[in-house]
Amino acid sequence: MKRLFTWTLAGGLAAWVATTAGGVAAGAERMLRVLETTDLHGSMTAAPMAERGRTPVAGLDKVATLVAEAREEVPDCLLLDSGDYAQGTLESSYSHGLRMVEAMNLMRYDAVGIGNHEFDWGVDEASATVARFSMPVVSANLLTADARVEEPLFPNVRPYIIREVGGLRVAIVGLTTPNLPHWVPGFAEVGLRTEDSVATLERLLPEIRQQQPDVMILLVHQGLRTEDDAANQLNAIGEKFPEFDLMLGGHLHWALPGARVGHVDYGQAGAYASGVLVVDLTWDDEAKAVTRKSFRRIPVTSETLPDARLAALFREDVARAEEAYAEVLTTVERPIGTSQVLPALSSMQQLFAQALMTGTGAEAVFHGTFGRERLLPGPMTRADLWRICPHENGVCVAWLTADEIRQIAEEALDFQGTDRYLPLAGLAYDLYPNAAPGERVRNLRAADGTPLNGRRRIPVAFSSYQLAGSGGRYPVLSETLRRPSSRLEVKPASVRDLLEAYLRANNPLDLPSGHEARVFQRERRLWERRANFENALE
Repeated sequence: MKRLFTWTLAGGLAAWVATTAGGVAAGAERMLRVLETTDLHGSMTAAPMAERGRTPVAGLDKVATLVAEAREEVPDCLLLDSGDYAQGTLESSYSHGLRMVEAMNLMRYDAVGIGNHEFDWGVDEASATVARFSMPVVSANLLTADARVEEPLFPNVRPYIIREVGGLRVAIVGLTTPNLPHWVPGFAEVGLRTEDSVATLERLLPEIRQQQPDVMILLVHQGLRTEDDAANQLNAIGEKFPEFDLMLGGHLHWALPGARVGHVDYGQAGAYASGVLVVDLTWDDEAKAVTRKSFRRIPVTSETLPDARLAALFREDVARAEEAYAEVLTTVERPIGTSQVLPALSSMQQLFAQALMTGTGAEAVFHGTFGRERLLPGPMTRADLWRICPHENGVCVAWLTADEIRQIAEEALDFQGTDRYLPLAGLAYDLYPNAAPGERVRNLRAADGTPLNGRRRIPVAFSSYQLAGSGGRYPVLSETLRRPSSRLEVKPASVRDLLEAYLRANNPLDLPSGHEARVFQRERRLWERRANFENALE
């Protein structure tokens, strides 16, 4: 496990970490202030619906006020964002994130990174929206050159930039999460690919060093975990590249105002426009190096006034969204909740499954729930819909054999008990979670219990996130859906669209948990032998 060093002082003051090497006497000093936001997720004046309980006060309109105050304190200042700026709220969805781009242009960001949710409305939409930034967009490991593409996407994205700030040459290098191909359907088909973070920096750093930057900053849409994974590679970066003075990240949505990752100092601002990370770097002219660093996070509070320009920019979209959020879609008869306990066919999972089957004509569905949100009896509004379905997932239908369905259900059991588990709804089956892999899903049959024709292909609904591979966790599912025999159909409606249609058509709404699956914690053979013996005696 990597050791993390977090610096805090009572009263909210920054802690200073001396890094002067070899006892070199300090000469003339100057301060460079770096401000970071990340994972704004369309939070114009408030956090997304699913987060408002945990983040009651937020909004880019108020973050802009904090930024202006921080700039007034230290004129030599950089404002950076690590990505995922657009998707997450109904008000941002009206313009597919363009209003957030316009706001960030008004705030005069110096550079912006690219996150995975930039692609939620499609690759073409992401490219067009990113092109509207007036500041540089940086991502060194998002590669677009491909012989199959006449005009590569994202032509305005650069691997890095050099900025002159207060007489210092500052290199800002961008990295996105390398796991994008496993989240974005059709990513490779349009000529896009990502590169491993370490390989990218090894390739690029000789060129950057030739630019002779004084300060080097890495702007990353990846998050800090105790161990790296396919989406987050910060520990490897911190161990391998000590020349970076600062690494700024996000993606995992939590705030970390100062840590040591390998040999590099790290911070992330937290999500949903709930605050801004402030990093003050002290440059020593004689040492020719950054000799001190301080980290602090300034939160948005109930006393933070919104920036007038952004408030005016957001007003129409926010008012339209608030009216739409308040619309009642149905009346819930009894509580609808989530459960990860097998078979995980909770009433919330049934809501998703029934909506997808009804909307697509599929006979079965692989789909879980988002988080642990629940619905209480009473009116259900569009705000509740956005709370239980916060993502822009599309819908597809594949025609699969019973054995292909069983294999996907087997793969899903590797994630039993977690929010990554994909329950199968619409068909009946037996689950033996303690059996050997490959023998855990048995007796797959129609919902009424009749046997399935092994050669008949059954229409099964999935989300576009699962089509892309569920972050690389479901290779069997992903490979199966890509077979020509699956006759994959991508539907025009989103998961949220189908949910809304189902809710309107079922008023009042009364959904019990599903009972298609039977769970056996131990083998049934002994019980069956005893039952057969007793029946024979009778």
